[in-house]
Amino acid sequence: MKKLRYLLLTTLLLAASTAQAQSNILGRNLFPEGTFDIFGESLQVPSGWKFPDPNDKPWQKGFRVDLVKGEGGTKELRMVNPDFGFTSASASIDLPPKIDRLRVSFRVLPKRIELGAPDPAGNGAGIYLRFYDKDGKSIQAAWVGAGQIKSTDAEWQDRESIFNVPTSAYRIGMEVVFRSAKGEVRVDDIELVPVGVTE
Repeated sequence: MKKLRYLLLTTLLLAASTAQAQSNILGRNLFPEGTFDIFGESLQVPSGWKFPDPNDKPWQKGFRVDLVKGEGGTKELRMVNPDFGFTSASASIDLPPKIDRLRVSFRVLPKRIELGAPDPAGNGAGIYLRFYDKDGKSIQAAWVGAGQIKSTDAEWQDRESIFNVPTSAYRIGMEVVFRSAKGEVRVDDIELVPVGVTE
């Protein structure tokens, strides 16, 4: 009888602990690396990110992905397309269990953007998301910002979308892209925030 009570108490404590952990995740940014100022003064490729090799083509032709300091002194991700083309920077993180909805947000500053021919995948700047299972298999993809960031006005714009997370999702990959357009964009304050968990 004592053993049964002990097992019951242990199960209840574990359930309460799991519920508390899930509750603590709600509203917390899972990707602090999306705010580039956390990396200090360095303008090198930040930890956890992948930038194109500037020695490879077509980057030698003036396409550029790097970190720069903005007018306010904060660091920003800069993407430059001297001609209609495609540039990107990517990162990925493990997802805590039980997340079923995720808010993705970022800020973008379009500069001198000219859009090319309509692209089914979207013109301009945005973020591709891809969810992976434990075996690394892609199970769902999404896009934030397609067809929205087209202004030539040099003003920061906020973008945000909420996505359902596949139950088997273990990892999420992000690719910040500037596609089918030429000009320059700056991106900063990328956040991934859980807004829903399963019981």
